[in-house]
Amino acid sequence: MARLLQVGTVAITLRTFLLPIADHFTKKGWRVDALAHGAASVPRPPCFAECWEIGWSRNPWSVGSLWRAMARVREVVDRGDYDIVHVHTPVAAFITRLALARWRRAGRPQVIYTAHGFHFHRGGRPWKNVLFRGLEKLAGRWTDYLVVI
Repeated sequence: MARLLQVGTVAITLRTFLLPIADHFTKKGWRVDALAHGAASVPRPPCFAECWEIGWSRNPWSVGSLWRAMARVREVVDRGDYDIVHVHTPVAAFITRLALARWRRAGRPQVIYTAHGFHFHRGGRPWKNVLFRGLEKLAGRWTDYLVVI
């Protein structure tokens, strides 16, 4: 059975954006799991076999929580033996791709990033745009597919 892990920063992302994707792949016979902050405290939608909790912050400057989150990502992905890790939201996407960067050299899991928006944009501060665009360019090396919506 193929295995898919959907990753978002917070649990609301699971219900707001990811239910149709999870439902589609579940109907195709895949095992679909989710990883998000607050995932353990909300009812698990039936299309997710498992909802993993992670203690990261939406704040990209919260280095301590993000560093600990990298270890948690590796733990969950190692346990789940996923074929695909599908990441959403900029902070979760960057941390997950960084956590799996070394594993990617082995070719598994494939990493898909659906960007629902970037931290760099026309109205952003120039120094933040340079920083976040550079980080996204770096993380692009650890991404098999990028979907921008």
